[in-house]
This record gives sequence, structure tokens and C-alpha cells, in this order.
Amino acid sequence: MQQCRNTGLPDNLYGSASLICPDDRCTVREGGFNLTPESAYTKTFGVVLRPRFLPGLTVSIDRWLIDLKDQLDFLQPQNIIGECLATGNEYFCRGIVRNPGTGTLSSSPATSPATGWVARGSANGYKSQSHGWDFQGQYNVGLGGVGRLDMSFNGTLMTRVGSQSSPTIEPRNCVGYFGNLCGESMPRWAHQFRTTWTAPDRTTSLSVNWRHRGAMLLDIYAPEDTGIPAQDASARRDQYPGAGSYNWIDVALSFDINKQMTFRLAANNVFDRDPPLIPDSRSRIGLLRGNTVMGYDLLGRQLVAGVSLRL
Repeated sequence: MQQCRNTGLPDNLYGSASLICPDDRCTVREGGFNLTPESAYTKTFGVVLRPRFLPGLTVSIDRWLIDLKDQLDFLQPQNIIGECLATGNEYFCRGIVRNPGTGTLSSSPATSPATGWVARGSANGYKSQSHGWDFQGQYNVGLGGVGRLDMSFNGTLMTRVGSQSSPTIEPRNCVGYFGNLCGESMPRWAHQFRTTWTAPDRTTSLSVNWRHRGAMLLDIYAPEDTGIPAQDASARRDQYPGAGSYNWIDVALSFDINKQMTFRLAANNVFDRDPPLIPDSRSRIGLLRGNTVMGYDLLGRQLVAGVSLRL
């Protein structure tokens, strides 16, 4: 149990916010909400193409739909109070236990009071969805006396990433947005494209990999048709509205020193592209990392060398 300040809470059903937490304070009780297991329902279907007119080419397209029921959420007191008063939904109101008679949410944290607190903790949400398309391609072509090329492509087009905490809340689609209401989310498009050249005698190979991640904006800039609730204008970051598209190049070289020994050298993120820095990402946006969002290369340029022995 602990005390927290009542800052910016909306008016309650009985009058002003001061009736919720007298003396500008309320009691928070930590704990879960009788959690139950999550249940995922997944649908996938796709097609594989190997055109006869272009030997060595394989293309596959897959559609996947992941619907998660009773997904785990973490509810903060301000969310519980605000949503309960705005919607009257039991999903939120169950976390408010008033003192009889006064209707307040203030009690001594030194005891274990049965009433007079608002909860904070993990709860089963209503549902969340993750939908998208996967595209894969492989093309192998001989170059005669100069070796061969092997090309591979993997790309993902996200069409839906979002949650619906309760039946009375509009479902939101956070594809291409991140922030306080969308978490870290996912870009609309991301891919990897690798090309590998192999010498005719197969003793030497050189590989170049192109990684791409699409742009993402703060969810305060999301249009209404995404279902993302409008936020206060103070959350805008017009100088840093989000992260633009990112590209990384990786290079790998290997060659046989002799029949028993192969030398390998790799350089990831050759141009040392830094991840985007998101101002106030921890305190104002509520992201898991302090400076950026997931999915970006956090380590900068990496050089790896090694030798493999065959006995």
C-alpha cells in the first residue's frame, strides 16, 4: 500500500475530484486482478510460386491473423479512475474500492484496509490483434566462370497492431505509431534483402545484407480513423515527432584457408547508424526503453572474426 497524489483526475459521479482523494491524496493497492491465462487464435494461409519461365526463383506470400483473448495489461490508478468514471465499465470500476459512507479512496497504508483504495497492477484485457503479410523470395542464378549469386528477401507488411481493453472501448490500430497509448508497436513495413556471391570453386563467398525499417510517428499524431484516442496537445513533439525510415548494411566474407580451415569476417551496421533518440521516452511516453523504441540496432557497428576447423 502507498499514497499517491491526485493530479488531474476527472470529476467523479458524486462531484469533484477532491471527493475521490481528500487532501489531494489517495491510497494505491498493488496486486493483480484474479488473472486467467491468455488465449491466442491464429489463422495462417499462403501460396508458394515457382515460375517455370524463371528457374531458380521461389516466391511465397503468407497472410497471418493473430487474435489474443484476455491479454495481460497493466493498469495504472489514473487509468482505472478516469475510465471508470467515463464509461462505468466494470473492467475498470472493479479496481476502485470506496470507503463506506464517504465514497473516498483514502486509507492508512500502514494497515491492510478492506476499503478506501484504488488498485494498480496486471489485469486480463479484452483482446488484442496482430495481423499482417509475410513476403519471401529466393533466387539462385549461375554466373558461369565467375561463380553464382544467391538472393533472398524477407519482408513483413503489418496491417493491424492494437488492443481493445474492454468491450466499450473502440479498438485501435497502432501500425506505424508508438507512444503512451500504443506502446512500442510496429512499423508498417520492414524487410531484409541479402545477396551472396560464391566463387566457382566454392572456397570464397561475399554476402551483403540490407535491413530496412519503416518510419514511425508518436501516436498523438495518429488520425481519428485509427481508433487511437485524442491526447492533450502538451504531448506533441513537433521537433521530434517520431522516427524516420532506417536502413542498415551488413557485410560478411568467408574463404577457405585450406581444406580444414575457414576464415570468416563480418561487419554488421557498417555505416554505424545510431538508433533514433526519443525525447522523454520513459517519463512522458511510457516506453520500455529509456531512449528509443524496439527494433532498432542499438549496438552500432559490430565487427566479428572467426576461424572454423573441420577435422
